[in-house]
Amino acid sequence: MTPKEERDALRASKTIDAATREGLQNVSETVTVQAKAFFSYKPTGLYQIYCHEGHLTDIQLQPGEDILYIGGGDTTRWIVDRAQSGSGDLKQWHVYVKPMKSNIATNFMIATDRRSYQIRARAGSTHNPIIGWTYPLDEKAAYLRRQAEKREKEEEQVSNTVSPEKMNFNYKIQEKSGFFGGSYSWTPKMVFDDGTKTYIQMADTMSSGEAPALFVSDGKEVTLVNYRVKKNYYIVDRLFAQAEMRNGLKEIVVIKKMNKDQ
Repeated sequence: MTPKEERDALRASKTIDAATREGLQNVSETVTVQAKAFFSYKPTGLYQIYCHEGHLTDIQLQPGEDILYIGGGDTTRWIVDRAQSGSGDLKQWHVYVKPMKSNIATNFMIATDRRSYQIRARAGSTHNPIIGWTYPLDEKAAYLRRQAEKREKEEEQVSNTVSPEKMNFNYKIQEKSGFFGGSYSWTPKMVFDDGTKTYIQMADTMSSGEAPALFVSDGKEVTLVNYRVKKNYYIVDRLFAQAEMRNGLKEIVVIKKMNKDQ
């Protein structure tokens, strides 16, 4: 190699070594449950496992996950096999790894229909009987789904949990005439609150492409407000005295909370 190529190779080696150290998870960093060690899955992670001549290491994938491919760096001195346990939603693939001699190392790649695993294996005096993973991203997504389902159930039960005397329908809906005049297809049909949240029932004819933004007004300035959509309702987690719904610059609807004697 030329001097420049040698310098480039040295820099590349340092970069690769640093990235590998950053991504590598060792068994000492895992959570263990009896004989099983759990790595925390990361898409760009490397996982160091330890094997022993004459012993199998059982690599357990996520239940329901299907293997597409298994590749090994040294398929001569390492035996790799697979088997399935369970059925249906409990179906689980196991990858079995066994070294043919001590003091050797290799790497494996397991590709599935959900993710890929980059595994480094070293044969020595000890071994991991069982290896598995926790899946933080899946757990977060499942948590968010549960929270969304919980909110949906709470919203569906609002009519049963809120006393009728707390419901306030005393809101005025007024269109600001557009450039060409006439009504807007998305103008709300009704507004009410339950003392905590405000519900805006939109017109059935409103299309998703013309869903207006909601702003709360203090009489001088307006502030964009977050809301959730449930069927044809805007659900706002607060009360307000006055708000504006805007579709572009010309279509504006003003919502005012009126006093009971108005």
